[in-house]
Amino acid sequence: MTNLPETTTQKSPQQWEDAYTRLRQRIRGQLRGNSVHEKLRGPLAALGEYVAVLPDLFHLAIRMLFDPVMPVQRKALIVAALTYVVSPVDLIPDIIPVLGQMDDLVVLTKALKLLLDDSDPEVRAAAEKYWAGDKDLLLTITEIVEVADQLIADFPAGFKNVLDKVLAK
Repeated sequence: MTNLPETTTQKSPQQWEDAYTRLRQRIRGQLRGNSVHEKLRGPLAALGEYVAVLPDLFHLAIRMLFDPVMPVQRKALIVAALTYVVSPVDLIPDIIPVLGQMDDLVVLTKALKLLLDDSDPEVRAAAEKYWAGDKDLLLTITEIVEVADQLIADFPAGFKNVLDKVLAK
């Protein structure tokens, strides 16, 4: 029997941060060179700009999920939003560049806004600690929700009501 060196599949925090940074850079690069993104107008164009923030929001949601200050019922909201984001079944298929990530962005952002609007100061402080985005967390989330609400207002009223009820649970 030979003695093989022990290997591990665990990554260091630095390796995870490097992978996360590369993902952010790749998404921003794809947005700059994407013909679909360049054709968007109005609220869709504004929301398209925020697709670059999706990895930051995903990172925040994962970190909040494992933070001990998070109440269990709030963790369920995060799990539901993350499940939607990673699910291959979406309102807009992820295979469509930029547009395919917009529904994920809206669902995750609205869940995080509900979480932070109804949270105690410890949860908000944890969220601020984990936020890796370039702009202020609450400002970013508020801007995305406002643009999404403007866009959704153009949809049939029944669709918006269903989306609001699903996210409120």
